Amino acid sequence: MIGETIQHYRVLERIGQGGMGIVFKAEDTRLGRLVALKFLHSPRPEPDGTSSPQPETPPDPAALERFRREARAMSSLNHPNICTVYDVGDYEGQPFIAMEYLEGETLKARLAGDLGFAPFRADEVLDYAIQIAAGLEAAHQHDIVHRDIKPANIFITTLGQAKLLDFGLAQLRHQPRVPALSVAGSGEHESSQGDSWSGEASKATVAGVALGTLFYMSPEQKRGEELDSRTDLYSFGLVLSEMTAAWQSFQGKVADALNGAKSGSDSDAGLVRGLEAVTERALKEDRTERYQTAAEIRLDLLRLRQESDARHNLGLFQNLSARRIRIERLVAGVVALALIAAGLFFYRHYRTGSSTIGSRGSVVLADFINSTGDPVFTNTLPQALTVTLGQSPLLNIISESSVGETLRLMERPPDTPLTGAVAREVCERAGGAAYVAPSIGSLGRQYVLQLKAASCRTGDTLAVEQATAGSKEQVLDALGAAAEGLRRKVGESLASVEKFDVPLTEATTSSLEALEAYSLGRQAYSGKGLDAALPLFHRATELDPKFALAYESTGLIYENAGQHTAAIENLRQAYDLRGRVSERERLYIEAHYHRIATGDLGKARETYQLWIATYPRDATARADFAVALSMLGQYGPAWEENNEARRLEPMDSTVAANAVSFLMALGRFEEARAGYGAALQQKLESDYLHLLGYHLAFLDRDAARMAGQVAWARGRPGTEDVLLAAQADTEAYTGHLARARDLSLQAAESAARAGEQEVAAGWQAMAALREALFGEAAEARTDAAAALALSRGRDVSAAAGLALAFAGDREGAVRVADDLARRFPQDTVVNLNYLPAIRAAAAAAGPAKAPVSALARTRANASAKASPKSPSKTTSTAIDQLRPAFSVELGIPTIGSLSLALYPVYVRGLAYLGLGQGLEAAAEFQRIIDHPGIVVNEPIGALARLGLARARALAGDRRAARQAYLEFLDLWKDADAVPVLDQARDEFARLQTE
Repeated sequence: MIGETIQHYRVLERIGQGGMGIVFKAEDTRLGRLVALKFLHSPRPEPDGTSSPQPETPPDPAALERFRREARAMSSLNHPNICTVYDVGDYEGQPFIAMEYLEGETLKARLAGDLGFAPFRADEVLDYAIQIAAGLEAAHQHDIVHRDIKPANIFITTLGQAKLLDFGLAQLRHQPRVPALSVAGSGEHESSQGDSWSGEASKATVAGVALGTLFYMSPEQKRGEELDSRTDLYSFGLVLSEMTAAWQSFQGKVADALNGAKSGSDSDAGLVRGLEAVTERALKEDRTERYQTAAEIRLDLLRLRQESDARHNLGLFQNLSARRIRIERLVAGVVALALIAAGLFFYRHYRTGSSTIGSRGSVVLADFINSTGDPVFTNTLPQALTVTLGQSPLLNIISESSVGETLRLMERPPDTPLTGAVAREVCERAGGAAYVAPSIGSLGRQYVLQLKAASCRTGDTLAVEQATAGSKEQVLDALGAAAEGLRRKVGESLASVEKFDVPLTEATTSSLEALEAYSLGRQAYSGKGLDAALPLFHRATELDPKFALAYESTGLIYENAGQHTAAIENLRQAYDLRGRVSERERLYIEAHYHRIATGDLGKARETYQLWIATYPRDATARADFAVALSMLGQYGPAWEENNEARRLEPMDSTVAANAVSFLMALGRFEEARAGYGAALQQKLESDYLHLLGYHLAFLDRDAARMAGQVAWARGRPGTEDVLLAAQADTEAYTGHLARARDLSLQAAESAARAGEQEVAAGWQAMAALREALFGEAAEARTDAAAALALSRGRDVSAAAGLALAFAGDREGAVRVADDLARRFPQDTVVNLNYLPAIRAAAAAAGPAKAPVSALARTRANASAKASPKSPSKTTSTAIDQLRPAFSVELGIPTIGSLSLALYPVYVRGLAYLGLGQGLEAAAEFQRIIDHPGIVVNEPIGALARLGLARARALAGDRRAARQAYLEFLDLWKDADAVPVLDQARDEFARLQTE
């Protein structure tokens, strides 16, 4: 089979053989990636005789059932700690699975390794254990019990990622539908001939039949009893015991070699004791005494890691290998993982208790009644109260934006005072359970603070708490004490209050003047925007240079305005000061730092999960997590998280807008239109909603509605440019390049007038990219250089780099890519989307001294029908460069401003054309056409149709090619005279005469 092509998989080599099948390394020729093909038996013997000796014999029914069960289990799972399934198929009567190709070794091989080096470090044992537990948690959440957890079925990649393999014995309580002969699953990537199997896999749940590997079976599994997820936890306990023992054995050998000198550290010894305690509980004979869920054991492991990290001295980590967690992650982990421990504590001590505010826990804060005569309290105490009550995992403080949207729905100005009946009505309309009415008054030289919680529905008082302050400087401390008492009275346990109670002067600032400037800045931003808020935020940090929340808010409003570089600077300052905030604010700062400042979406995802676990009622955590997931192209999970945020805060306009965006990306356009209509009916208002309204109108080909949105934005600083740029893309989509140029210029000028230089540069860079795509290479290079002269922001550089690559300036594009790689080494979007696309486009570009349009060159290759057996070196390199992009290329890198979604797909399509592989190229261009809710009005949405026409012609399908050319030429029937259109017409004319 080596060297053969099975469907669209080219078999490269055999990489494993065992009792459950044969695994081959192969290349997916359509998508340009390596895969593992797992056959139940090889269709024919290999020359070395290692495959099945009788491939023509029908597969054993029990073995085939196991293979199918693996398909059913794996097809329903998508998790970073479970091997991913790509495809299923059948070849010469033998079913096969196409799955993720993994480089590394199984845990079994790792444990049996040469003791000349440590099989594990102590921290690795814990890190792998946490990952394995996470994979089990995902499987169990889908009602799948693995039933064969053992080292041979756990793979450790070269990057240090643990993945579960081989679900052939899995018990599926709710089986997903799969074709009768189709299978999908994961491969062992090693020979497992020594594995012992007890019993046959005919029926997954038959009592009295023991399934699995004897040594790793739970007691109930050995007895053949009906199983549940706890059997996997017992097997996991045995695996964890082996890993710990292997490490301890190595430490003992090192100690012997050092003539009895102590080996390891006190921290390691404490870690081992903790692992042994976890293992002991997992291995309880009585399953009711074990861990009951994988989530529970994972939380204990996370807590153990936090305790271990806290004991470590950072100097111990300077010689770690690249696979080990970086120092920065460990330092941040000490803080973040403490929160998950606190979250677990909260759930254990509070969740079963009663609460006077209901299950949602959403609270509206009414305006402070200030009878002291000192205006500083009016401007500071509301923000302070938000922070101190926000520490409670029980409460979700309804955001200022949701309050404003609710007031607008009530046909009141957004700055209407929230007192008495108004606060109660806002609370009820916003879906809250209670509102808190705060007040401060003076009694001689003392200040008296009162907090009263009342039911939104009935107005009945739920709790009242008072505190006194002996001086103005003690007011913040008194407010914190009153808030602590109120939290207990509305149902929060004492244990939870004690765990989540940072003094206000530490959580915010000890300077009332700084807090006042910060509070006024937030009010100014809500009412007047960025320019009005920035001086006040800067004043706050001048008064208190260690005011973390002020830096955080500054960074976020810069990011919302599309000024990514300024955002990064402020978010980094907030991150450095995160030890001076409450637990909730700390997670808030860390999540935004990873998502925006470093761009490390893996760390961001972990932080969001910790945040949600600790504060399950925090709408912001879920809404922001949804955005991060959408950047990875995970729109289904993003929509689900966003829905939970909407449940908590139904009047948040940004959350409503994101719901529409995710539905569009999923192709659920009727629901997206309904969601947009519902937001309008609720009178929700945001710039992003109007942009989405424009995009929906574009998809409906409704020019009047698009024009209406552009007209609405006219004269609105910070908004006008976004809609003008959208209209520019729409003009370009139908080939009206001159109009697009004019609108892009207007967008850039509008952004510059609003003081948003980086945004202005972004619109110019996108104009340069458009010029390059249309074959106007000289114009593209000029615009790209002008954009980079204005700003070298992340997205600006990416668009400009792509423009230079498409314009044939390989050296310029590579310089931009290298600069991005240097400045954003951790950024997921940069490393998995921008850099692969730029470098691949540059690899296929002509030399800088003789720039050639990428599309013009593609036309020449297509006309010549280049042979796939003799691909050019540059186009082959382009395919290789794009391999990392596959996992995230359907994601939307940015939301609401520049968008470079699907460009890696487009570049791959061009590269396949250059290789003469028409079918593969067609598949890429079709992916773009099939995702209108993601590409929307991007120019590549139109050019993909031309690419499809060229691909069909190259593949010899003249009829399909002619139809695709006609569709493109009809779309561009009154387009400007640009090189790409001239080329398309020439190609179509030649096709007609052939």
